[in-house]
Amino acid sequence: MSSGRQALSRLETWGLLAVCALLTAWYAYPQLLFSLYPLYELARLLFPGWLPDFSPEARSILHPPGHPG
Repeated sequence: MSSGRQALSRLETWGLLAVCALLTAWYAYPQLLFSLYPLYELARLLFPGWLPDFSPEARSILHPPGHPG
């Protein structure tokens, strides 16, 4: 290895790994939420009344207020 080039220091390596992990988590966050939804619905079925039902809000995305139909 030439004197002008150095290997990454341990701190730089951990910093690069942390940045990559944060970017991956940011990208995967929506997929994680969608993958947990069936478990949420199962918990709602097992423990009725404990967790709110989000289906009215989900329907409002498809049919906004004031939208006919």
